[in-house]
Amino acid sequence: MLQKKNAKTIFEEGLTRLKDTSIQNPRLDCILLFEKATQINRIDLICNPDQLISLEQSDYFISLIQRRTTYEPISHILGMREFWSLPFFVTKDTLDPRPDSETLINASIEQFADKQKMLKILDLGTGTGCLLISLLKEYPNAFGLGVDISQKTLQITQKNINYHNLSDRAYLLNTNWTEGINTTFDLIISNPPYIPHKDKDILQPDVRLFDPEKALYGGDDGLVCYRQIAKIVKPFLAPKGRIILELGIHQKDDVVSIFQKNGFKHFESRKDLQNIDRALIIY
Repeated sequence: MLQKKNAKTIFEEGLTRLKDTSIQNPRLDCILLFEKATQINRIDLICNPDQLISLEQSDYFISLIQRRTTYEPISHILGMREFWSLPFFVTKDTLDPRPDSETLINASIEQFADKQKMLKILDLGTGTGCLLISLLKEYPNAFGLGVDISQKTLQITQKNINYHNLSDRAYLLNTNWTEGINTTFDLIISNPPYIPHKDKDILQPDVRLFDPEKALYGGDDGLVCYRQIAKIVKPFLAPKGRIILELGIHQKDDVVSIFQKNGFKHFESRKDLQNIDRALIIY
């Protein structure tokens, strides 16, 4: 006869391990991992805490908990992360989509109010494709190109494009910024690497240890990628087009100065939910 274990007992064991490791939001993480391991949702667990689970399910759950105690992101363990109320596949080769970046989607919608507009969108350093895909969902007549220097990353991007049934409107190019591109775009959007190298040691361990370094760090001052983009992007911006970039903390003035030196004159910023200047609109 197969051994069974009490669901609540195993859940509490996992929760204790996460609390002992000082994981942020341990209960939510524990619930998500328990659901993945057992297919028992949180409501079923609350209503029937004494139900039994198999030894195999129990061992699988504890193995997931063990991974989380090493600060591996919950999204990597689940293989998914939500952004703009949409699910995205993530791996160690992709930067996790974060709520702060939704500020760029809001700014884009504000700039292009006509949802039926046939926008051409360029996503520089597309990663999971969360920005490009979210925008294509908002603009059903738009087309987009996502570029990334990492071929491994683009494999995940393509998986997300296929999952959201956008392969007829979203295209990918393995290149460095705009190399190989010969057309203009109404919207050029990017969340470039912008963390200064000197800040590496103060990052949360789930970021520092697991997010790809190429997607995090923007040189000694965090501004290297902005300088690169500012020098090359103007020929690819259509008349009345907009560039929308994500910013790190206290970077707005520096990035504005960089783009001013490269011939851009108009700038607007938008704050995220923490009242930080997070999106810079350039035209």
